[in-house]
Amino acid sequence: MSNPLSAAASYDNAKVLNRFDLTKRLVARLRNEEAVIGGIGNTNFDLWSAGHRPQNFYMLGSMGLAIPIAFGVALAQPQRHVIALEGDGSLLMQLGCLVTIAAQQPKNLTMVIMDKASIRSPADSRPRRRGPPTMWRSPARPD
Repeated sequence: MSNPLSAAASYDNAKVLNRFDLTKRLVARLRNEEAVIGGIGNTNFDLWSAGHRPQNFYMLGSMGLAIPIAFGVALAQPQRHVIALEGDGSLLMQLGCLVTIAAQQPKNLTMVIMDKASIRSPADSRPRRRGPPTMWRSPARPD
């Protein structure tokens, strides 16, 4: 597969990729029976919009499980290449799975992490609070 980063657009000194364009290019290059696991939210919607395939698995209501499920498919079907599309917030839900994946080192697993820099539903368009973070008191601490 050629490098999808060639689709990058310049923004100041950084390279910015459009999430949907990257997903569309990835799906267009699939030629075999590659399984693609789309995480909840935008990665899932982008995968569906890029072109439905029977080998795609769309996550609903299971934040953080695209990579663990893709890992399981990769172990169960070593002849098949498996691609996990996951958002940055969802990845934070299951960081421990990366240790297991690193120990197993499956050669047929590719993880693509989309950095949205937010943890929220794509349908939630409410403005975010500005200012210092809310301080929470632990119920275990009486002070």
